[in-house]
Amino acid sequence: MHLRTAAWLLLLSLNVAFGEQKQDKIDWQPWSDSVFAQAQKEGRFVLLNLGAVWCHWYHVMDDITYQDPEVIDLIRSHYVAVWVDEDSRPDLANRYEDYGWPATIVLSVFYFFFLISVVRGQSAGNQNNPKFLGLPRLTNATVVSLVTYSPGEELYTAFGHSCIRIKDDDLRFDRLYNFGTFDFNTPYFYLKLARGDLLYELAVGQANAEINRVGVAGQGVTEVVLDLTETQKQHFL
Repeated sequence: MHLRTAAWLLLLSLNVAFGEQKQDKIDWQPWSDSVFAQAQKEGRFVLLNLGAVWCHWYHVMDDITYQDPEVIDLIRSHYVAVWVDEDSRPDLANRYEDYGWPATIVLSVFYFFFLISVVRGQSAGNQNNPKFLGLPRLTNATVVSLVTYSPGEELYTAFGHSCIRIKDDDLRFDRLYNFGTFDFNTPYFYLKLARGDLLYELAVGQANAEINRVGVAGQGVTEVVLDLTETQKQHFL
């Protein structure tokens, strides 16, 4: 009798221990339409952890960043967490391949925007802690500007477009942040465009390449430098 009681107590303690351990982990879900329905219902964002099992830094981030209690609490409070192996979803891998692996992408129900995770981040006193994002330190020499494209011949360019450029020659940093791009492979693309039902995203890319491409397509390009302080530039980034 005592042996049986002890066995039940052991099983109960293991269940409690495993339950507590599970609560200390992020509840990663597979990519599906249901996660966006859940996010809309709960008023959350979707956090997409897009990685590759063969990538060393993916495992570093999984073992350190996503085990941090503060990170876990933050994700639980504000996000529906989704994990995708890039080899299993080539469509997503192709869409975000410019950012390398692992990539952490934050999506809303109505439009997309990026939060690109850099594993080898920097912080004072801890130069290799992957908990921190490796954002460049901007200075007064950094130029932040509003770039505007004139209307083009294609229907989706009929109203022109605006984006933000952040350029720093000393850092060799020249990025263009496009708010409101979309996937042309979306079924019924133009119908959804007309109805305002497209899922929009923030695309980040090299500025010169896109500006030259737009110019070659015949659209005019204007650029207005924003009068920002060094602190405002860093917060903007």
